[in-house]
Amino acid sequence: MSQATTTKDYLSSSGNEHLWDMKGEYNRVLSMSTKLDGRGERLSQEQIARANVQRYTFWKKWADGSVKDPANLTNEEKSTMQCVARVANRLEVDLKKHDWSAGKMLVAKFLDQFGWADKANQDAMGILVHTVRLLYEDSEADLKKLRL
Repeated sequence: MSQATTTKDYLSSSGNEHLWDMKGEYNRVLSMSTKLDGRGERLSQEQIARANVQRYTFWKKWADGSVKDPANLTNEEKSTMQCVARVANRLEVDLKKHDWSAGKMLVAKFLDQFGWADKANQDAMGILVHTVRLLYEDSEADLKKLRL
């Protein structure tokens, strides 16, 4: 949670809050990726509902501890709850699951955001997904080596 609030605060203080807003789309893509099976088909309503309940439970726990008056949120509380919602959206996200389908969805969103979705061929998509995969795996390996 603190990573999300720190990122949002940093972007706001540096005059780049639009980046926070723009990256919310990527957060939604990650959330959507948890609703698909290995073939890219939608999971059953029961499986999706289970994940949504888990997200809501997480969000509700933070809301109960962070918000004094739900009917009259302060700006700080609104900001905190937006961060909580983003973290909740990423529950159950696994970039490696189902042949990197979440990574593929992120790349598709990236291309769409810049108006390149119709211009990228399969090779370009493959290279971009491979790049995301390398960044993820290298970061994961570095974190495993980290000693605190």
